[in-house]
Amino acid sequence: MEPQQFAQPPFSDIHADSVFGLFNDEQVKVISSKIQWINHNAEPMNEEVVMDKAADQKPSY
Repeated sequence: MEPQQFAQPPFSDIHADSVFGLFNDEQVKVISSKIQWINHNAEPMNEEVVMDKAADQKPSY
């Protein structure tokens, strides 16, 4: 996720001002910082691994 997505649905579906209407400026900065940290530290996944993991998951009813 990229921080600029804060201005798009689902955030803009919840509040007309998106996350900027839901949180104060400092909270938005903290959230954005955490997302940037995750993006920087996340391991890229190839499509085959994602598909294998999805196949292993069983629906919980």
